[in-house]
Amino acid sequence: MDLFNFVKTTVNPEIAAQMASSIAWRIDTMLQQQSRELLKELKPQLVHMGIDEYNDLEASIASAAMGEFMSIEGGGERGGCIHIIQSLNPIRDVWHKLAKDLTNLTFDKDGIGREYDTPDLDDVFFTPIELKVKAETIRRTVKRTQRNAVAYQLDEEQTAARVKKAIARKEEKAADTSRYLTDQQPTVNTLFRLASSTALPYDLSTEFDELPNKVKLALLSTARDSAMRLAEWADDYFWLSEDEYDGICNTAIKVDKALMSQIIYLNKTTETN
Repeated sequence: MDLFNFVKTTVNPEIAAQMASSIAWRIDTMLQQQSRELLKELKPQLVHMGIDEYNDLEASIASAAMGEFMSIEGGGERGGCIHIIQSLNPIRDVWHKLAKDLTNLTFDKDGIGREYDTPDLDDVFFTPIELKVKAETIRRTVKRTQRNAVAYQLDEEQTAARVKKAIARKEEKAADTSRYLTDQQPTVNTLFRLASSTALPYDLSTEFDELPNKVKLALLSTARDSAMRLAEWADDYFWLSEDEYDGICNTAIKVDKALMSQIIYLNKTTETN
């Protein structure tokens, strides 16, 4: 399947624009994620050499690229961090342009044409990270703390104090992690730039069918989920005519069937390999 052509030729512009913008966003997050994974791989060397030793850092990236090549030669999939970065970075602008072009074909509830702003890649890498404690985490924290309070026969005031303290610890941990990840951003961005430009000892294709399976699955799932999500949102878009609403829902079903068949096939292929 050519995912780009699939999205581009999807007849409903609302669904097509939603898929394109979601895929473009997913590519940006994957570039970030793979750069962070590369940081994890190289961290022992970075600690040893110091980030200022740029030439040594370039050599480490080149060595990592050779390691990925040796893995491929040994029968492994082309799915290393550097390979994924170099596969996705060249198609990033293409997907954002498609998202912009398709969004220009859609309208908001007031009949005004929508606009699409392509994010600068530096903004993607340097956006401050602010992790929040998940509601489910808070629920379980409260439940655990209250259970312990009952076990130790604490009164209501003591229980409330312990619950408050337990939640504060979770929030402090999230804040610490946010600061840690934000402080890493310059290094992550540097690794991304080096990984994007280092020479690979093999030919690399950016065609969708040539991407690593895990990347194809991520992009297919993103496209499918975004189409189905828009169909759900359309339930509340009362400014749409019935024909427009039906068009979104019917197109979402077709997209779901087409992409799900590809996802199932790739999952089976991955399991076999």
